[in-house]
Amino acid sequence: MTGPITDYAIGAFLKAAESKPWFKNTIFVIVADHCASVAGKQELEIKKYEIPLFIWAPGLVKPQVFEPMMSQIDTVPTLLGLMNISYTSRFVGTDVMKPNYQPRAFISNYQKVAVLRPNGLLTVLKPVRQVQQYWADLGTGSLKVIEKDKMDSAATDEALRYYQGTDELFNHGGLLNPAH
Repeated sequence: MTGPITDYAIGAFLKAAESKPWFKNTIFVIVADHCASVAGKQELEIKKYEIPLFIWAPGLVKPQVFEPMMSQIDTVPTLLGLMNISYTSRFVGTDVMKPNYQPRAFISNYQKVAVLRPNGLLTVLKPVRQVQQYWADLGTGSLKVIEKDKMDSAATDEALRYYQGTDELFNHGGLLNPAH
């Protein structure tokens, strides 16, 4: 029952905001978090990571529905792009509105991290240096194990670069603003 209540609350909030002097210069961003039931799960249930992102700025942003796969980490780079603000970043998030955007999703739980591609290839990095790949049915969320000798090594390398690169930056101060 939370859907109708949430829809009503968001609608009431946006309607009330229309009368405010700052309304015409505001970009509203509403994003959910993944389903709480993914915490502590052993397997990554990809359907539970599908969440809405709502960007609304009448007069500033053209209304559209964006279908390609993306992740929460793409939200800020996309907003900066919509506002024509250039920036330098070491994050892996990207502006999804750019023509060279490569769709993918990052998903994780307390034990595993993964990269999901639009073709359904899911590369999962597990504890103790284990890697497993699956073919995911993006409609149902079902996973089919890919045998070790048939795994896509380029996709494995890519997942390792994303996660190990970010870990390296985080643990060695590479994400800090050099001016501070």
